[in-house]
Amino acid sequence: MSATQNVLLPVKLDAFILNDVVCQGGPGKAKIAPISQPNYTFLRLQDSYIQSDILDDVDIHTIAASPGSNQTGADLNSRITDLGSGKRRPARRGVYLHWTIPRIYRSGVTSTKDRDKDSRGLPDFPESPTRWLVVRHVHDMDTVQPKDARDFLKPITAWIVESDRCRTLDGPRDDEEKLVNPTDVLDEDADLQVDVSPFVSTSTPTQKESILEKQAEIFIGDKKDAESWKETAPANGTTDTAKARINLQPMGSSNELFPDYQPHCSNVFSLVDNFCYNDKKGLYASAVKCSYSVIGWNSKAPSDIMALKNTKTGWQTRQQRFQELNIKIKGFQKMAEPMVEYPQEIADWFAASTEAAQAETRTICHGAMYDVSWDSGKAPDNVQADHYAKLLEGQQPVAIGTTPMDALMAYAGAHEKVDSGTDKGQVEAALKRLEAILLSRDDGVESHVQASDLMYNWNFARFDGGDQYHAAASGDKTTDEKPALPKEKQDVLLELNRYCRLRDTAARRLKRARLAIFSKWWLAVTKAQGDDDISREVDRLVGEIGVLKKTVKDCQEIVIDKSGDDPNHPDKVKDFEPGVHPPFTQQRDPTLLVGGVRSGWEVDYLLSLLARLDCQIIKPGSGDDELWAAFFRNVVDGKLPRWMQESTKSLLREFVLLHTRRQDSDDGHPDKPSLLSERGLIEGSILPFRELGEIVIRPPLKPEIPLFHDRLGRNIDGNKIWRDDWNGTQPWFPLFLQWEAQYTHVEHSDWELSDSKWWHSEGVKTHYGIKSGVDLAQRYSQSTERRSFSGRILILPQPSLSLETKITQLLFDTLPSQLNEHLPQAERDKLVENLSKLQFLSAPLSGFNSHLQTVEQGNHVKPSIRDPVSGTMDFLKEAQRPNAGFKDPQLASMGIETDVTPYGAAKKSISGPKGPSSFKPVIHGQFRLSSFNVVDKFGQVIHLLDPTPVPDDAPPDKMPRAWPCLSDWYAPGVKITSKGHLLPNTVQDALDEKDPRCEFVQVPPQINQSARINACWAIPAEQTIKTNTKREPKFPKPFWRAAQDWDSPIWGWVVVNYANYGLQFFLPSGAFYREVRLGGPNGALLSPDWLPFQDPDNPDGTERGGSGDGGTVSRQLARLVHEVATTKGYLQPFMAMLSAATASTGTVAPSAYSEFKSALIGKPLALTNIGWSLELAIPQQESQLIGDGPVVKKLYKSTATRTTPGPGCEPDATYDAAYYRFPVKLGDRERGFDGLVGYFKPLPHPKEGDALDLNSIYTHFSPRTVLFDAELNKMSSTLVSNKTAENDPSSTLVMSKDSPVVQISPANYPRLPPHYIDPLTSDGGPISSDEYDDITNEQLCVFGAIVDPFSPVHAYSGILPVQELVLPNWTWQSAMDKMSAFFHIGPVLVTNDVPDFVESKRLVQGQLPPKLVSKEKGETGVLLPGGALGQWTWLQPYMEDGTTIVEKDANNIDGGGGGRLEKFMPVAVDPVDEVSRLERGPYTALEGYLQMASGAVD
Repeated sequence: MSATQNVLLPVKLDAFILNDVVCQGGPGKAKIAPISQPNYTFLRLQDSYIQSDILDDVDIHTIAASPGSNQTGADLNSRITDLGSGKRRPARRGVYLHWTIPRIYRSGVTSTKDRDKDSRGLPDFPESPTRWLVVRHVHDMDTVQPKDARDFLKPITAWIVESDRCRTLDGPRDDEEKLVNPTDVLDEDADLQVDVSPFVSTSTPTQKESILEKQAEIFIGDKKDAESWKETAPANGTTDTAKARINLQPMGSSNELFPDYQPHCSNVFSLVDNFCYNDKKGLYASAVKCSYSVIGWNSKAPSDIMALKNTKTGWQTRQQRFQELNIKIKGFQKMAEPMVEYPQEIADWFAASTEAAQAETRTICHGAMYDVSWDSGKAPDNVQADHYAKLLEGQQPVAIGTTPMDALMAYAGAHEKVDSGTDKGQVEAALKRLEAILLSRDDGVESHVQASDLMYNWNFARFDGGDQYHAAASGDKTTDEKPALPKEKQDVLLELNRYCRLRDTAARRLKRARLAIFSKWWLAVTKAQGDDDISREVDRLVGEIGVLKKTVKDCQEIVIDKSGDDPNHPDKVKDFEPGVHPPFTQQRDPTLLVGGVRSGWEVDYLLSLLARLDCQIIKPGSGDDELWAAFFRNVVDGKLPRWMQESTKSLLREFVLLHTRRQDSDDGHPDKPSLLSERGLIEGSILPFRELGEIVIRPPLKPEIPLFHDRLGRNIDGNKIWRDDWNGTQPWFPLFLQWEAQYTHVEHSDWELSDSKWWHSEGVKTHYGIKSGVDLAQRYSQSTERRSFSGRILILPQPSLSLETKITQLLFDTLPSQLNEHLPQAERDKLVENLSKLQFLSAPLSGFNSHLQTVEQGNHVKPSIRDPVSGTMDFLKEAQRPNAGFKDPQLASMGIETDVTPYGAAKKSISGPKGPSSFKPVIHGQFRLSSFNVVDKFGQVIHLLDPTPVPDDAPPDKMPRAWPCLSDWYAPGVKITSKGHLLPNTVQDALDEKDPRCEFVQVPPQINQSARINACWAIPAEQTIKTNTKREPKFPKPFWRAAQDWDSPIWGWVVVNYANYGLQFFLPSGAFYREVRLGGPNGALLSPDWLPFQDPDNPDGTERGGSGDGGTVSRQLARLVHEVATTKGYLQPFMAMLSAATASTGTVAPSAYSEFKSALIGKPLALTNIGWSLELAIPQQESQLIGDGPVVKKLYKSTATRTTPGPGCEPDATYDAAYYRFPVKLGDRERGFDGLVGYFKPLPHPKEGDALDLNSIYTHFSPRTVLFDAELNKMSSTLVSNKTAENDPSSTLVMSKDSPVVQISPANYPRLPPHYIDPLTSDGGPISSDEYDDITNEQLCVFGAIVDPFSPVHAYSGILPVQELVLPNWTWQSAMDKMSAFFHIGPVLVTNDVPDFVESKRLVQGQLPPKLVSKEKGETGVLLPGGALGQWTWLQPYMEDGTTIVEKDANNIDGGGGGRLEKFMPVAVDPVDEVSRLERGPYTALEGYLQMASGAVD
């Protein structure tokens, strides 16, 4: 093996036949799109030229012949016919070759070097090969027709394509009007649509002052006969003085279609072979059968993609470069550590790391396509596009969902029965049954029940929510422990997080301001608005940007200082650790899926690229024949660089050899590629175990079949075919989708958030739907709020592979027992076997939401220009508009925020300045597809709707219509007609009541900008909290604030005592407070404070039972106890609610607290405060359409400040008529994983200890539910059975008609107003971090909540992802350790008296008795029957000595007062059997409590 090995990269070569027959089109056939190149004239900064997109839509209406016309598709197609003269263009007919650039040339890297700071974080893309040798080999000259052509066409013909060749229509001229550089000017007879490709070039020195003016005249690409070609570019990468050239970076082009759409990359990455054999007479061969080989390289060695980099630690090794580019050596791709398994020669070559190795490492791309049959009079035998065209237009296998998976499930569900007898149908059915688990895998949660419910969370695009810091764990401290920060560190952390939040908000605001500057610049260059108006606005925005930049910088310096991040000491122990805030989200554009249509991307495109070295090329058994020997001598040796000559000859010899080798042993890739396998998720390669010192036996060098010489291809029927054999088949490579939709806006007042059930197998879902009784067709059939817009979507290779990955991983990871519940083993095997037969294309309707923001996505001119070599960014001099306020500083202020353009004056408002606005801050309506085309890389088009022109007055049934399958999210509701038919409730009625297909997609309300629901535990704020300002605050602190890491939001606990039918209340620390039992005239009996425990040391309400039990929280608990005990009809429904909720909750308490699963004592429920707010990431947006009508309903009235805090969440019809507020459902009864029991609304004017409205508690477990009624009846029957109703009125259950328990329903959902906190004050200065924090807290809608401490509380909004909040473990662990399950019992008759009181054994707060209470010698415990009572302790009351008895006031909510009547001591329980022994008296009657002993388990 030679030390200088070239790296051979495979490329996929495709061959497309273009002739008159192919262009005919017709019903049920694919159309050939006319060539529509990017119009770089639209880049000119003149209002008559500039456009928001340089790419025109592919228009197939122009090639659709009118009914009754004698013209054919070829006659109307400018691609093959000169429409002016009506003559054919024979030079454009022939074989179109296109080679797909490997993925390694499409991946950019962002530089982090100091010298590249001016690149502004933009990625650097590698240069692609710039030279391509294309060889045509006619194996049998008898296939050439006519026979005369055989004398002219050669068996071997070659061309050289110079991809980086740059020429213009005209050039500089001398005094005699002669061209100064004629070689850089196109020939007069050049075909601008086939011979060259338009391109944006910024590297030509003569164009510095007029770059944009020249763009429409710049073309790249050149094809020359190989024998007459000569290289002029220096190999060292210096400037070619003979020919103008560009730095060719495929992904750096302003045209996203450039590298893959053949009409846009002619003679760059493609060429046409028209088989001309007499150029002067214009003679072309009519039939030829031939094969093609393409070999590419970069003419500049420093730009070769395999060029090694010189890093700080020295030169890269080749192994490091291979890993960086995700390249593997073919034949060793399965090795876990291939360096150990490589032949020694390859291992040594990989390890080389010198400057010499850098110079010797070069790349050659190569590909082949065999047996291409050209016939000018017929189409290929198999035209895949025609098959798919018939399928798409005839069956309309289209689905729309929120994500590719959602759309696929909608498609599978709709076709489950239709295709039930086919393999594809069985796969679709299997997918539908696995949907719940698939959703689980997609969302990352374990339970598929939860996953199905939380599918909302991946319907949304996510954006950075900002940073925050937490107290760092240290030593053996776990996250279950309360953060132990000293007070001074707590203050620092509070301040640090305030500055973090202010910095992040300012950064988002800065990004928005930069985009606003660009929008104003666009309006200036398009003359959409007056210069004076723009100039004033630009001055304001530039001022804002300056303040925002300084705010971000200042806050960042403070954050770095206070966070302890020291770059000089990275190992320094820090007090705080970084975290993130929840992300902002926005509903994604709808996703469209086309079923049954195969993607063009190769199955292994996303996997590691399998390269070879020179030594792995297959060598022929004999020498070269005369023809090839002459070709090698004249072309390869005579024209190509020396470093690649031997490699090229070897590749061409292999090309000839493999033409006839098609046996199984020649299949270069017999195994099905798998991303999971490659990444070691399944069938991972494991190196054999080696003993220490064992000698590794390396394999010998051997040739490898090149990639694509394999049978991984599939024909229409799904059978395997060779990928480098043309197979008589026209290629099919769908590259992009074009869509047009007609959107009708439905007023917000016609929607409601409600629970609906879409499938019997699933639970209800909280979702927006049309209100009952609203007939949309009656209200909106003549609506003026109807508009059309369109978009273009690239088809990327991910969706199909993503599905295969998910399903394979699902089957691999999930227990067979769980899988069997949904899909038996036999059906699973069938699914895996036939998964590849489920063909589909999937892509989002990109730009859908943007159009309703009145901005456009597209390839447009930008005032900035990036140097392709250095990566630095400058702004064009010709982009300046001084009259509008745009000079260099103003242009620079927009940075890189130039992605979308405003509508400006390019479009008209729906109905003028007084009509409804085209801009929608919140989207809610319905749309239908009015056009949908799939375009492949050669310009083949298949359409969903017939493109044949239809008269404007055509009847409705003659208009083409689409009937997509809809996922649950986008499915309209139904209505019942007067004849009893069920029809979709859409803005236009179905044409036929008997055929109620639905063409409309319903878009439920969604905020048309990023937002998030903030959820936090809340506590009353300390009014004396430390601030960052020295001056007296202008406003008092908000009453509520978000709890910090060390704050416990729990203000009490409540436990259901089933044995005594009462409630036990505990303080936050777990200390027992009071009990309320059923009974008495009002239905409730209140026990004295603390009984049976000892009074706390300080019973006046300031130190109730332990640290954290101070006055504010304890008084709120006392008020709740008072309300429960004294309000007639409160206790019973309150207790029934708690019992029903406990029975419904599916979350089990941790095993350490299993005593609370006892049938006698319920689970402890936490009393806490929970806060919610709806925050926007940026200020509410405004219409970008000049002359647009007024926005009927805005997101908010004004930004949130201390003087304008917002409307709150209570009903306000006046505010809701003009501004949006969004209902939120808290908790859910049917979801056992939700922990909300109920919530109290806050008082309008809260005070310490009295902040909640306790008159009503809102819950899902109300008198309207079965569980509630069952618990209420259980209490009633028990009371009646225990007491005689005639003698004891307390036996009658008291239930007031005005129950405090209120069912949570859409009518009383809290309504969250969207808010935005501006980091700038009204006078343009920065806001303080303290004020920002206060405004943030003031926006919280706080509720007092009863929650299961082990389960999260969920908020369902329908507009944003499901938000959840769970109590940190430490907030309940210590309280659980102190809480004790106990209940009253007696009178009990025992034969032995209890022991005398011992002061040292006195029962005190928070200390549980031991599991086994010690007994004195001869002492007997309380004898009680029951074998399990050994886990319990008897609490015996004794009279308090020398204490004045004062009765407790049940209405005293502050507690304390008076002396104790009793004191308690724990006494052991001795179980006895039930045998009667008639012991001697006297007997003793006891009343006391049974308490679960410490350490006991249920």
